[in-house]
Amino acid sequence: MPDAPILTMWDQFQTGGLTMWVLVLLSVAGLAAALERFVNFRPSRILNPDFAREADRLWQEGAFDELAERCHERDSVLARIVAAVVRYRDMPYRDVNLAAGEIASSAIKQHLQRTYVLAIVATLSPLIGLFGTVIGMIEAFQVIAQTGTVGNAALVAGGISKALTTTAAGLLVGIPALGLRHYFTSRIQRAAIDLEATANDLMHRWFLGPAASR
Repeated sequence: MPDAPILTMWDQFQTGGLTMWVLVLLSVAGLAAALERFVNFRPSRILNPDFAREADRLWQEGAFDELAERCHERDSVLARIVAAVVRYRDMPYRDVNLAAGEIASSAIKQHLQRTYVLAIVATLSPLIGLFGTVIGMIEAFQVIAQTGTVGNAALVAGGISKALTTTAAGLLVGIPALGLRHYFTSRIQRAAIDLEATANDLMHRWFLGPAASR
């Protein structure tokens, strides 16, 4: 009995048919989204502790013009919040606090929105793989129906191979995408919590504490 031919990765890929190409597109989209987050998201772009200390010192000294300048030089959400606080420092605390909260909320939402592609990939990939599984099983049963033979595994091997290949590929794309989505979401949320604590601390000391300027 001759040995069965060994299938290469490309052979396995071709077995999956059109479903595999859809999964390739999803994997490229997921990889691009992950690379964008690795490159563009850093906790320092949300909160810079050194800037917080410098901002507090300049505020206590009453150097508001210099503080506004420092805010424009720094690329962080905290710097944008402090810039707004400096601009509206003569307004009631409640209004200033509301403006600061809106800036922080908008920035965090933007960072979270950029991870949404990973969520789409993580959701669709297993479903696309499952769709390929169903197609493969349909093909296998069609062969059985046409030949009237149940015991010959060779006749249904193509359909079953397609079913297993697309299932595995869907999970292979979806699982890392889901893990990366949770990873980036967790980092953004941790940075948001630190930002809220730091901004609240500065606002309380500047407006409500003994060292408040008003």
